[in-house]
Amino acid sequence: MGAESSPPSRAGAVAATSVLLVVVLAAALSVDVVRIGFGLKGDEATYVAMALSAAFDHDLTYERKDLERFTGLYQSGPEGLFVKRGRSWRIRTQRASPFVRIARPADPRTDRLYFGKAFVYPVVAAPFVRLAGLNGFLLLHALLLSGVVLCGYLFLAARARPVVALTYTLAFVGATVVPVYLVFLTSDIFNLATVFFAYFLWLYKEVAPRGPGRFLRTIASDCAAAALLGVATFSKPINLLLIAPLVLWFWWRRRWWAGIAVGVVFVLATAALFGVNAISSGEFNYQGGDRKTFYAHYPFEAPGVVWDGLGTTAATDDADADNVLQPAEFANRLALNLKYFVVGRHAGFVPYFFPGAVAIVAWLLSRERHSPWRWFVCAAFAASVVGILVLAPYTWNGGGGPPGNRYLLSLYPVVFFLMPPVGTLAVPMLAWIVGTLFTAHMVVNPFVAAKYTYLMFERGAARRLPVELTMANDLPMALSSSPIRARIPYRNDPLMLLYFLDQNASPPEPAGMWVTGGRRADVIVRTEDPMDHLAVSAESPIPTVLTVSVGAETVS
Repeated sequence: MGAESSPPSRAGAVAATSVLLVVVLAAALSVDVVRIGFGLKGDEATYVAMALSAAFDHDLTYERKDLERFTGLYQSGPEGLFVKRGRSWRIRTQRASPFVRIARPADPRTDRLYFGKAFVYPVVAAPFVRLAGLNGFLLLHALLLSGVVLCGYLFLAARARPVVALTYTLAFVGATVVPVYLVFLTSDIFNLATVFFAYFLWLYKEVAPRGPGRFLRTIASDCAAAALLGVATFSKPINLLLIAPLVLWFWWRRRWWAGIAVGVVFVLATAALFGVNAISSGEFNYQGGDRKTFYAHYPFEAPGVVWDGLGTTAATDDADADNVLQPAEFANRLALNLKYFVVGRHAGFVPYFFPGAVAIVAWLLSRERHSPWRWFVCAAFAASVVGILVLAPYTWNGGGGPPGNRYLLSLYPVVFFLMPPVGTLAVPMLAWIVGTLFTAHMVVNPFVAAKYTYLMFERGAARRLPVELTMANDLPMALSSSPIRARIPYRNDPLMLLYFLDQNASPPEPAGMWVTGGRRADVIVRTEDPMDHLAVSAESPIPTVLTVSVGAETVS
């Protein structure tokens, strides 16, 4: 029987998903989230505080009781908390122009603030948090990722052998950096799953037009997909362009009104969520307004300590277009970032999402390369990536030194649907072998990989890949505090900063720096003026050979 005519095996999907679900659920419910997770990571403080507030207070405001609850769980304050001061809405009509006057005075209550992150993920997580405490986050992530595996399997098994479909689907998730984000108490897995479910609802009918489920064969599933993409866009605005393939596919088939309907559903879903945010906090943009991030000292930790003199301003109302779109550096910087995006040591698509690269190559080499909807999907992915590289050229990995590329997690799912039907296990096995070559050491202990990201790049195949110099301030080594390994002044005139990418060289002492014998040490040397040469003096208490490479010739 040919690969395309092999029917999907529901029993195989259910069995594989059930085993995965049982294993992951058992782990999710049994770990000590605070201790095993090494405390807070990334933006966890805000999302955890929001989910706890929604679960136990049935609101999304930050008050004194939220700080007390959080401190009781973590035995420390919410490091990295994003909150903002709210506003009220006052709408008055009048007889003269402009007839409607809108005022937005400051929130009259001084005993509350508003969280500065998207509320949709914490609201979804709240019932699980109410049921299982902080383990509820891991429980939700386990359910979402199991659902992704089930939907992915059904999609591929509609036109390929079940064993091939299952092997590749598991590789798409497991042979990447994705499992590390299972233990982050943030919205990344939620965003990934939301986009994946949306594209499954849209595209399953294209590969299984007579498959099970009447709902999946109607425009209702397309509208549901559009609504989910609206949720994903509210949660992470970089997902905005992912609605375009749905609309374009309807218009390609001259179903004009259907395409408009899907687009309208997307706009309404997105606008409704931003509208709820505006009604709640007085701001449409949850990252805008009077927004700050807090470390060490927090609002309401002492009487009268609320806002002024605390925290760091962290509003993102406006894009930095004047800087990032300067013609003098734009083309060169974009070219560098495109290279780094594909094969960068810390955030490259190939090393940390290799099964996705396999899907793209397999599609381009197959008969499916003529399929219009696959081209629409590929174009939306490419345009979204370029948009991130253009608008966030110095933080396109998500900022804060994450494992792999955090921003890519919500775009990565669409690449799965480019995978054509294949009749051999060689393709999914290639995805497993090469993918785990770069990510196995992370997946084995995701809690360590999530907290101590900079340790994950000390060894392994990634060491042979180029370092993302455009993001020097947001690479994982910036997270190291003992010792500090980023932005270390070496000299003042001209200013020279050193960035130590591994532990094979120590931060500089007055006389210089130590380099471990028999090891390779990678150090970024950054100066305020262009360098035309670099003088290096070396000495050793024992005979040794030192090889120095600074991007031009290598000297031993």
